[in-house]
Amino acid sequence: IHISELSEDRIRKVDDVVQVGQTVQAKVLEVDEERRRMSLSIRALHTDPQYTGEESAPPTPPPPQTPKKRKKPLKGGLEW
Repeated sequence: IHISELSEDRIRKVDDVVQVGQTVQAKVLEVDEERRRMSLSIRALHTDPQYTGEESAPPTPPPPQTPKKRKKPLKGGLEW
């Protein structure tokens, strides 16, 4: 886990947050199978509503769409 992914606060030393051998929970950010690496984040886990129990705001629905009038008639002389 990169130092920037340990906490939202500024960290001077990693030892101030975690200790060698300590078990932690982290969110998987990325998996690079080719290089056999994983990017993990404790910080993302603490800010993700899925894990904090907080409800996220529902997505904003798209604005209603109204049919547009055609300037030229369709083939066959039909108009929209």
